[in-house]
Amino acid sequence: MARAAWAATAILREASGVVVGTRLRRPRPNAAFEILDFSEPSHPDVVFLENLTGSLYIEQEADVCRYTVMFDHLRAKTLDPDTSRRLLADVIAGLSQ
Repeated sequence: MARAAWAATAILREASGVVVGTRLRRPRPNAAFEILDFSEPSHPDVVFLENLTGSLYIEQEADVCRYTVMFDHLRAKTLDPDTSRRLLADVIAGLSQ
């Protein structure tokens, strides 16, 4: 099952142009978030925060800014797309053995 999940991630990345950045450690367990970036000035950015017990939309500009800074830090610490692609291939190959 794990091999299939890793392979699907690799295929999704190649097929859709999704940029996969890989980190070897998570910054925080059980705290996933997405920044919903709208192109319309009348629709400001929103953070969708999801954890074990529920989810929350964050709309206050200062709070959204904090998550944007955190995301920028995470992005700076991820492997570049080519290195991530090689890591995915290595993990998939290792699971095949």
